[in-house]
Amino acid sequence: MAHCRYSLTGATLLTRDGLNPGHLVIRDGLIEARLPYHQVPPRPWLDCSELTLAPGFVDLQQNGGYGLLFNDDPSPRCLENLNEGNLAQGTTGFLATLITDDDAKVAAAIKAARDYKGQGLLGLHLEGPWLNKDRAGIHDKGLIRPVSDSLLNLILEAADVVRLVTLAPELAPKEAISKLTGAGIKVAGGHTLADEAQSLAAIHAGLSMATHLFNAMPAISARAPGFTGTALDQRIHCGIIADAVHVSPANLRLAHRLLGEKLFLVTDATPASGAPALTAFEFAGKTIKVKDGHCVGPDGTLGGSNLTMIEGVRRLVDMGIALPAALAMAGVNPRLALGLPRLQPGMKAELVGLCPGLKVRGIVQGRHLLEASRT
Repeated sequence: MAHCRYSLTGATLLTRDGLNPGHLVIRDGLIEARLPYHQVPPRPWLDCSELTLAPGFVDLQQNGGYGLLFNDDPSPRCLENLNEGNLAQGTTGFLATLITDDDAKVAAAIKAARDYKGQGLLGLHLEGPWLNKDRAGIHDKGLIRPVSDSLLNLILEAADVVRLVTLAPELAPKEAISKLTGAGIKVAGGHTLADEAQSLAAIHAGLSMATHLFNAMPAISARAPGFTGTALDQRIHCGIIADAVHVSPANLRLAHRLLGEKLFLVTDATPASGAPALTAFEFAGKTIKVKDGHCVGPDGTLGGSNLTMIEGVRRLVDMGIALPAALAMAGVNPRLALGLPRLQPGMKAELVGLCPGLKVRGIVQGRHLLEASRT
């Protein structure tokens, strides 16, 4: 069997020490070695002297993109098209996110994830239906419901593909949280009015993440940290939407100072993400209009975003996050939140190459070296 081995030479590499020059050796789709700049790498060479190489971006909250919405089409074909669109945006891994829907749609999403044979998909993120109706956001309040044994068991039996469940800590029985985490499924708090005591009880039961920090959760006050303040105080992993719409730059910088590598970038992507010509779409039974970088429903409620991961990295830098930290928020920290290891020799090569100006020049996704010219 023929082997494929090549070196990505002279790049600026994202390491735990920041950005440093060096080379990466790729063999049969795996990272074989990271070499210092002064060491001559094996041939053949691919000159990357003008590129920054970083772990491929990982989006743990992708509802859709490129004109597609997973709730509308929970199918392997939709997942394949999402992955294909993601590659041009620097994203090599994602959780297909199903927002609040009926049990049959959850079952269909599970089947689609199991049937999908392509790359990129890390599993499912079920955002709902066990949420607080008073913090529903764009979710359909008519479909938000209490935890049921039937749906809980369906999810537990699908722990092979369900990686993350977002729920309101004050409404979900702690036994349900413990069962989910015991099955290897991460649990996040979101769309919640949980107070500090309720938040701590859920964290002690196994909840380890927060979904779109600051959004659809109580604001911090002097004597009531709520779920937001408790998540920051307990330093659980927190996703954040860095479009400068969902969260102010000051709050984002504050969260980063408090959380460090526990803070990760998410897009909360909708059909408008990566589809700049799209001005309106249907989401959770509502018409969402895209205007001035906002995705808003009829009452002005934010309905996801039109962000992509590479645009999120650019926004992070614009908001004062240093480039190494911004790249880590997009490609390292999400892996850690999901319980995956950092990329290292022996692992599948999932890399993004960025030109000056933070434009995606190319992607390595396993065996495939792909050009990305649409960004």
